[in-house]
Amino acid sequence: MSVSNLHMRRLCLVSLLVALGCGRSPGPLPVPARPGTSALPASPRDLETFAPAAHRPPCSAAVAAALEDTRPQAIADAARRGETFTCGPGTEPLPLDRAVMADRPDRVYALLEAGADPNAQWGAHGDRLPLQMAIESQLFGYGHLKHRAEIVKALLDRGADPDVRWCPYESRDLVPTGSTACVTAGGVTPLMMAAALDQLDVVVLLLEAGANVDLEDRYGASAIDRASSQAVLSVLLERIFPDARERRAHALDYLRTRLARQSDREAQWLPTPLMQAIAGGHVDFVLPPPEPPPPPPSPRARAVAPAPREDPHLGRARAILQLGADPNERIARGSLDWTPLALAMYGRSAQMVEVLLQYGADPTLRWCADVKTRQMPSDCTLTTAPTPLMWAERSGQRDIAALLVRYGAGSFR
Repeated sequence: MSVSNLHMRRLCLVSLLVALGCGRSPGPLPVPARPGTSALPASPRDLETFAPAAHRPPCSAAVAAALEDTRPQAIADAARRGETFTCGPGTEPLPLDRAVMADRPDRVYALLEAGADPNAQWGAHGDRLPLQMAIESQLFGYGHLKHRAEIVKALLDRGADPDVRWCPYESRDLVPTGSTACVTAGGVTPLMMAAALDQLDVVVLLLEAGANVDLEDRYGASAIDRASSQAVLSVLLERIFPDARERRAHALDYLRTRLARQSDREAQWLPTPLMQAIAGGHVDFVLPPPEPPPPPPSPRARAVAPAPREDPHLGRARAILQLGADPNERIARGSLDWTPLALAMYGRSAQMVEVLLQYGADPTLRWCADVKTRQMPSDCTLTTAPTPLMWAERSGQRDIAALLVRYGAGSFR
């Protein structure tokens, strides 16, 4: 891996800790409970006193030989002879973890059948384990597992804890100034991380295994707050509001209540669920770094324009609009004054702008504040402020200007 790629991955992982709560300060507000329930405790256990596997035996020569054998049957044969596969140093991945990292469901099955513990922990704080390795594979540099869902199901079927907690990589040490370092008791759960990484198949498997959708980290964030796509958010909301009519009536207020208790800087200037979704909230930080650009084409190759990637924030925003969020609800607080459309234009996302327009955003609604500087000119009023079309033309966003015209913003002249 090149130095630049390593640097990108490190930046992504450092940002991840902010995305998943380790960069927040506890808020004074109580944890909101969903209708008809009481707030649940934030943490089932704390592993900070983990001793590096003092009770765990080293892997024997027979186990090592079975693991080197390409046949899964070799693992079964060694297990029948009394060998244990929950073995090895407490600071290194165990055989089951290595099978997960290698994307080998056959070896995962064989090790589980041989008695390997799906909850065996390793690492300096004991919060590295097979389920975490499967879900976070794309963040740790060993790629998107093709058999991730199959592996997760095998682990859960054999008793992997669906509510176990861990701290994202480096979030105990590399913490932004003024922020709180992560501890396992306030770490993320599999459901939180799978929701953030848009792993719908894993989210469904975790819910079927009894994962608690109400669990929160120590700063009040749950899987609902981390869901990055329309599908994942919808599945989680269905679990909280099984009745469709109740979901339609209360889900948006539920999301707004959750956002209101957040104490980070983003929530101070993104006070509505729709605004947070458009800006990405903290979801964008958990996305893996982009793939390196392809090599330049040969002079004889025909230039083909790549298909535009979907805005990663689009799904959550669309789901919130479908719940009835007002696409014209503006921020008007102190020096803040802008609309959802303004925020989408600041992100230069024509896809987000079009979705907002489809759901009724007013293409002529003006705003004063500069989204980038969060400052409002003293002489600005909502009758003299630039229109969205003026903002688009000034910032060179011709594609967005064309969309605004198509939805009734007037003309370029």
